[in-house]
Amino acid sequence: MTLVRPSSKPNYLRKLRRLLREVSEQPLPERVHQLRTTIRRAETFLNSHELSAKRDVAKLLQQLGRLRRRAGRVRDVDVQRVALRTVHITGQEEAKLLLMAELEAQRNKQQKKLLAGIDDKYSPRMRERMRKVEYAIAFAGGAEGAAGKPGKVSPERLSRSVRELVRAYQQAQPFSPRGLHQFRIQCKKTRYLAELLPGNAELLQQLKTMQDVIGDWHDWLTLAENAARIAGPAKLALLAHLQNVTQAKFIEAVSVCRRVVNEIEAGAYLRKLPQEENAVEPEKKKSAPEKKRAARENKKSEAAKKKPLRAGSSTRKQAAPAAS
Repeated sequence: MTLVRPSSKPNYLRKLRRLLREVSEQPLPERVHQLRTTIRRAETFLNSHELSAKRDVAKLLQQLGRLRRRAGRVRDVDVQRVALRTVHITGQEEAKLLLMAELEAQRNKQQKKLLAGIDDKYSPRMRERMRKVEYAIAFAGGAEGAAGKPGKVSPERLSRSVRELVRAYQQAQPFSPRGLHQFRIQCKKTRYLAELLPGNAELLQQLKTMQDVIGDWHDWLTLAENAARIAGPAKLALLAHLQNVTQAKFIEAVSVCRRVVNEIEAGAYLRKLPQEENAVEPEKKKSAPEKKRAARENKKSEAAKKKPLRAGSSTRKQAAPAAS
């Protein structure tokens, strides 16, 4: 029996197939950016429908994750080149050209890796897997689920994600550069989840505001790090300028995040979300040494319970102090 596609509307996986073909033909910056964000949205959509336990979906998520990371490295270089073009410092034209040449070399290197990954991962087998996953979503959640529209995503799930985002902000204070970058990744995940439910325009704008301002800072940070690697005595002025801009962008990002998180906490949106009953803090994953240590302690505890108590031992322990 031949399966009939239940909806002609485009979905994330269908859009992804088109972008993979377009990027493999001509990896333009905007195409690479769309590929990266579409993969992220597809990952959020698949995980939100609790399909990641299925073998085909798990394999697909693993392949998409690798492609997203490769596309991300190309995208990072693209935005650095755009930022560098806005820098104009007298006497630093040669240093700027050298840095631009370094970025071009990095772009070519990362582009080759991305294209090789697409050729390797986007095989007939992967295309077949994408079609199977698409059918699984469509026939499990109806045509709207196949079209990437609200399906099994519940307001409670978004509620948990928003509260975890606010908690992550509070725990990361004061922000370190790494902490701020990790907070942006969490903003992305919450934003893409909110896109799957209607009526979240204000929240989406708030999340996008934080994501954009942190992303702008991170672009300048990586640009300054690249400049530091090739900096010489003649390039110190350019490096100093990039570092000053980066610091200013960091301060701005921290300030904007503080304001927006306060708005989310004080606004009506968080209050109208369904409260999670008996909410429990998620258990932290234990490292391998901690797991081994816990296993040894449990083993000792079980052995102590099974070990018989020798007759008269407690009497001798109580009598010992009196004898002395």
